[in-house]
Amino acid sequence: MKKKIFIHIFILAFLGIIQSSSYAFDLYGCWKSEQKPPLNILKFDKDTYYYGKHSLPAKFSTDGNKYIVIFNVDSEMHIIPEGDNSIKVTFPTQVLPQNIIYTRVTEEERANLIKIR
Repeated sequence: MKKKIFIHIFILAFLGIIQSSSYAFDLYGCWKSEQKPPLNILKFDKDTYYYGKHSLPAKFSTDGNKYIVIFNVDSEMHIIPEGDNSIKVTFPTQVLPQNIIYTRVTEEERANLIKIR
């Protein structure tokens, strides 16, 4: 009986993990907004934050549904997914813009937008 209960719990946990991972949001990639350069184009990869033509090493963490990108000792940004291809970016520093909406773009679109500016 205990073995049967254990197997049942294991199967339910496994199914829960599979289901939750299928809804995982992918932050990595290129994003554009209506902001002025360099905040008009962002890109994230596993350890770098790119803004316009510039880049900084970054560390990524999550807090619930919010991503936190730390790119300096005292600088970070908060990112909230707004859909599969949209994010809202907020900087804790009130000097910088708040609640900027970005949409996903390809690497080629990013390169073209950087050349235009």
